[in-house]
Amino acid sequence: MQIDEALKDVQLIRRLAEEARMSVRGGAPFFVIWGAVWVVGYLLPWLGVAGGAVGPVWIGLDLAGGVASWWVGASPLWRARRGGARTRMPYLVQQWFWSAVILFAAVAGTVAFSLHGRALGLAPQWTVPLVVGAWYALGGVMFRSRLFLLLGLWIGLLSVVLPALTAAPAIQQAAMGVLGGGAMLASGLGLLRTAHRG
Repeated sequence: MQIDEALKDVQLIRRLAEEARMSVRGGAPFFVIWGAVWVVGYLLPWLGVAGGAVGPVWIGLDLAGGVASWWVGASPLWRARRGGARTRMPYLVQQWFWSAVILFAAVAGTVAFSLHGRALGLAPQWTVPLVVGAWYALGGVMFRSRLFLLLGLWIGLLSVVLPALTAAPAIQQAAMGVLGGGAMLASGLGLLRTAHRG
């Protein structure tokens, strides 16, 4: 009896992982949206946007990305491409999204308690991609997705290596936009191409 229950548990875990993996493949437009946001946002200093204006422009880009993400998620056309009626988000994907809330709350708390990031040397332009990289890598492990894992490790590596370079901060951030945001864009476009073939 215990063996039967264990087999059922294993089958349930596999089914949850497969549902999550299929949902991850359907996330291609979100990679494109947020990859574009990163490319533009991280290029702002290199393009000569004044330091005081970078923050508000980033907020505008994030809001635009959020609205675009909501629109794609609610779009009947996108729902039809994913199989018709409004589909419920798989359980593991829900848990993965909640893990993002925890990760970002931890970073926000750390930055707040370190005098706006100065005491620990934390800067939002490097802390945020480090957390995003960790989040993607976590998704790669949870969903057994090589794409998520490699993308997360790549973004995390960039967020650690680029600030250590002797290049000007604007060049460092431009490199994050091109290499990090570009990787997200390329991943999303690759997933879209695969979806069209399938």
